[in-house]
Amino acid sequence: MKAAQDLLGDVVFGRFRLDARTHSLWFDGKRVPLRSRSLDILRVLAAAGGALVTKDDLMASVWAGLTVEENALQVHVSALRKALGESVGNQCHIVTVPGRGYRFVQEQVGSQGGPIRISAAASLLADRPSIAVLPFQTMSDDPGQDYFADGVVEDIITALARNSKLSVVARNSSFAYGRRPLDVRQVGRELNARYVLEGSLRKAGARLRITAQLIQADSGVHAWAGNFDGDLGDVFTFQDELTAKVVGALLPSLRVAEIERAHRKRPESLDAYDLYLRALASRNKQTRDGSDEALRLIEHAIALDPTFVDALLFAGAIWGGRVINGWTTDGREQREALRYIRLAVELDPDGAEAIASLARMISGFEDDCDEVRALTQRAIALSPHSTTVLRIAGFALIHIGDCREGLEYLRRAIELSTSDVMAFDTWTGIGLALINLERDEEALAAARTAVQQSPRFAMGLRTLASALALSGRREEAFEVVKQVLKVDPNCSMQTMRTRFAGSYQRASIRYLGGLRLAGLPETANPQ
Repeated sequence: MKAAQDLLGDVVFGRFRLDARTHSLWFDGKRVPLRSRSLDILRVLAAAGGALVTKDDLMASVWAGLTVEENALQVHVSALRKALGESVGNQCHIVTVPGRGYRFVQEQVGSQGGPIRISAAASLLADRPSIAVLPFQTMSDDPGQDYFADGVVEDIITALARNSKLSVVARNSSFAYGRRPLDVRQVGRELNARYVLEGSLRKAGARLRITAQLIQADSGVHAWAGNFDGDLGDVFTFQDELTAKVVGALLPSLRVAEIERAHRKRPESLDAYDLYLRALASRNKQTRDGSDEALRLIEHAIALDPTFVDALLFAGAIWGGRVINGWTTDGREQREALRYIRLAVELDPDGAEAIASLARMISGFEDDCDEVRALTQRAIALSPHSTTVLRIAGFALIHIGDCREGLEYLRRAIELSTSDVMAFDTWTGIGLALINLERDEEALAAARTAVQQSPRFAMGLRTLASALALSGRREEAFEVVKQVLKVDPNCSMQTMRTRFAGSYQRASIRYLGGLRLAGLPETANPQ
């Protein structure tokens, strides 16, 4: 059998093309979102030229030197079948040899000799929100501004394309429209884009302003708009910073628009992606009932699509949030949170959010500081402009005691997007970091902001109580602890020790001391 790396040329089968050079799969000119391991499996099978590839050979090639369960192979084969429009009963290109392995069939022939129905690949692409970024208008006759604006738009397209939650129209397709006035509904139909991002650039001396707006292509309704100003002293630095701000502000607004879209759909028509969006909205209520509903929805989504990485990540976040808010029973929450996150990383080993999420879970529930640092560095390198990745990675570093670097990430997340629905979590992390750095007045301001944004978030309330006590406001701290116990009745110094593990405990000594000063009871109330 040839090794996967021996596959030097492209493989064309049906309406698909496996690009060996870029390690990607394409369907009718559009990139199919597949995880790296799934692509590795497809390459190994294609390189075998139709010969049988045993399960053992596949495991050895794709997971060389690693010990993994056979279930991992089945999950990735299932993802491949979905991307190729196949099912177990309609094996067009990946044929199972019972009890032995798989072989790849390049000809477009169905299991019953009829034509292949390529509906799932198109469905997989359509599940994710699609966006076209049009060339920005320039408000002068200076051709240099056109070049600068095009550079900014190209950077935005590149940054958005790194986000696995989006399908981004290629630059050549969107730039074909030029800068002429357009009907965005027509653009959306022609480019098969759910959203269109358009904007303008205006220069005044050494100052420059970018205005951008996100429009729902089917209705022409504005979903978001923002202005971004800067100094052209260092044009390349400014361009990078501008791109980061546009993308950072755009992504949370795009998610809100998608949640609203999902709520307009009829319940009987909901697919895994719609269920995921509804689960996001339920979790955002920050109540136990909301968490229960979110968990029910997300587990339904995972049952429909076990390879849906975003749903697995969110399931892990829900279980982890139940620990943070005190909705715990016997430690199952920690186990479930880690299980879902590790499965997401297995399916998406290059996914920045998955990697950062694993770092945060390990930092809270296990004790491996070196792994946390390595994971956060990799996540930030993969997605430096994602407010979600910055927030999660920042918390992970704070939990292991790297408070200065963690604080830098969290401040960057706020700077990129103040409209993020999870900004209260970010402000809580900022408060926690500042407490550990003995900057109590700043910590108090951050914690107050967190509680203003989410008054029932237990971790935010605990951080506020600790900051108040450490800054000498013990009477006010006592009152906040009463609020903590209303939200989290079982919270105590003892339960804080049992909910979180070694590295968190060592890195949070001063924070926990503040909670003790604030009057948090040593043991939980038995009632």
